[in-house]
Amino acid sequence: MKARALGSPIHTVSYVAAAYDSGDANRNPRIYAVSCGKIATLHIIDVFTGECLQLFELEGGSTHCWGIDLLPDGTVYMGSTQGYFYRLKPDAAELENLGLALESESFIWRIQADKQGIVYGGTYPNGKLFAYDPIRNSFRDYGQIVEGEKYLRSLALTTDTVFAGIGTQQAALVAIDKHSGNKTVITLPVDKIEGETVYDLNVVGDLVFVKLSPSNVMLIYNWVEQQWVDRLEGAMGWDISSPSPETGHIYFVQDYRLASYNMQTREVAQTSLECTQPARDFGWLRWQDQQAYPGWSLISVMQDGNYWLYNPQTDCGEIRETNVPGQENKIQCFAIDQHDRLLVGGFFAGGFAVYDHKADEITEYKSVGQPEGMIEYEGQVYLGVYPGARIYRYDPEKPWTIGSNPTLLFSLKDRDQDRPFAFVAAGQELAIGTVPFYGHHGGALTLYDPRTGRIDYHRHVIQNQSVVSLAYKDGVIYGGSSIHGGLGTSPVETSARIFAWDTVKREKIGDIIPVAESIAVYSLTFDEEGNLWGLTDTHIFKANPDGLVVVETIALNSFLPEQPKQWLGWHAGHLWFRPDGHLFGNIGGYLFRIATSTREATIMQEEVRLCIADRAGNIYFSRQTELFVLDV
Repeated sequence: MKARALGSPIHTVSYVAAAYDSGDANRNPRIYAVSCGKIATLHIIDVFTGECLQLFELEGGSTHCWGIDLLPDGTVYMGSTQGYFYRLKPDAAELENLGLALESESFIWRIQADKQGIVYGGTYPNGKLFAYDPIRNSFRDYGQIVEGEKYLRSLALTTDTVFAGIGTQQAALVAIDKHSGNKTVITLPVDKIEGETVYDLNVVGDLVFVKLSPSNVMLIYNWVEQQWVDRLEGAMGWDISSPSPETGHIYFVQDYRLASYNMQTREVAQTSLECTQPARDFGWLRWQDQQAYPGWSLISVMQDGNYWLYNPQTDCGEIRETNVPGQENKIQCFAIDQHDRLLVGGFFAGGFAVYDHKADEITEYKSVGQPEGMIEYEGQVYLGVYPGARIYRYDPEKPWTIGSNPTLLFSLKDRDQDRPFAFVAAGQELAIGTVPFYGHHGGALTLYDPRTGRIDYHRHVIQNQSVVSLAYKDGVIYGGSSIHGGLGTSPVETSARIFAWDTVKREKIGDIIPVAESIAVYSLTFDEEGNLWGLTDTHIFKANPDGLVVVETIALNSFLPEQPKQWLGWHAGHLWFRPDGHLFGNIGGYLFRIATSTREATIMQEEVRLCIADRAGNIYFSRQTELFVLDV
């Protein structure tokens, strides 16, 4: 069956890291920011005009950039999610890929150069520190900084020391001697470090600003006197500003508002500028209209490519637009609505789109975050958004308006939940399955009643496992688990399970391991005879829901090419029955069909990531950023 390409339904700008040039008499101030997407792209933006002057793709497969630094000579360095390290020299026509910083690492977090031009960076999945020497064109591997910790999430430099921020299992602040590599752990003055991360680090003079996540506490450490001197609540990150050229105050985002911090008196003062996002670093500049914005003003780019401008003298600010082009974004989730339209959610930067098969038309909307899962229920669309397991409700009969439609109903962040992948309509309630926060085990089953707003929350339905798939029949919710918890953890259990939850008794009434040593039960569905079918990383299984008894298994490698045992993510496959009785599914890049009468299997498509079918039988699937359909 031939697939029909529908194009890329999601286009976004998504900045998480930026650097700033204050400009001079010969050129306007500039923003250097990398947008995440199909190919991470560096944009150089003229602050005064909002024009994107140049763009450079981070070639080699890089999709994200969390670390960027602009050196005094105009050289820009960038790290990527694929572990590659990039450089753009002043006035160069091309951006250089300097290769993998460390062979063992697939993700570079924050980077920073010292006064000698040596660039330091932190990594995942082995929590390493590296240094790049541009003279020798070589990388130094300092090794894993804290044994067992996968994330070196942040760093900051003094003349001889690298301060490294560690998590997610236990937060740690470590001072590393640049020359010897010797490490000193600095005890954090907090009661709880489990499940926390030193998410942001900045050095200003003698002070190190240490921001913890998810608690949003910012601790201040005098590295010269080697003592903690202050604690600030509600710090949103991700950076603090350099000192004001006029007052010496630094600025940071606190409780959704820009705030100043007097490093001499330790006083915090909130400004009039609302900030709905963490700061992607800051820049100081002299605005072109000195009457409106006298002296030095502060800027910070926003996720969508626009930026805000704030003047401390007048306590006035504004959001200014840029003309940064959006780029194709990966597809993260699918759902089908009551009109048989396809709903599409975008990765990381988010985004939302609707494809109408009858009209053969895609309509694209702005983002409320990264939807991990979606469902249409009683005419309303519910979106489960990462981070913070936020549940939104969208009324498709009204205009899509950020801030009002979709409406934020609730968040499970305070319950240590982060990623809402699984949804199912369960009678008069909506059942939601979630993955916990970074560094935590124990997902949850949450039932939401749209009529009353009641939220019924149950964690560890399967001990130490996440809830990643759901199905419902006759008053019972059936769930599938993953042995993987939040990122930064290692599995405690060895086999995924399925469970049955009685919606009247409000309790679990049974659970079993359907396939020994399976990593996850990615999907659950019922056939016409009431049998429960499921998809794991190694098998398809058929179970009698009464008593949860597995009656049949089909090994995936009996009809799909055998693949190495590996974690494929929390939602790596889907399974469903078509009205003609055939069983369809996708996993490991393959879309397949199984004749239920003969068990004969057919591979229909390759390089498939996500897949779903509408009620008419049209099958939709994604390849990275692109959407395809197999028409009935």
